[in-house]
Amino acid sequence: MFVDTPLEIAEQCDPKGLYKKARHGDLKNFTGIDPAYETPQAPELTLNTAAAITPEKSAEQVIQLLIEKTGGEVIHRSIIFWRL
Repeated sequence: MFVDTPLEIAEQCDPKGLYKKARHGDLKNFTGIDPAYETPQAPELTLNTAAAITPEKSAEQVIQLLIEKTGGEVIHRSIIFWRL
């Protein structure tokens, strides 16, 4: 699974200020800054955080992938418990 988040959004959602530190050279080898992030070639699922998609819809996509990969038995029980 690839959570596709533009660097600008990741920097805005950085409560610890790590991206800022990396841009100033205080953190070396910080993914996305130094070196640049290489996107996966063929992820089984891509969640685009910049798209107009709700967190709930993203969760549904993850759950659907898990159901497909596992046959759904364990996942169905977990979802039923989670929704209670």
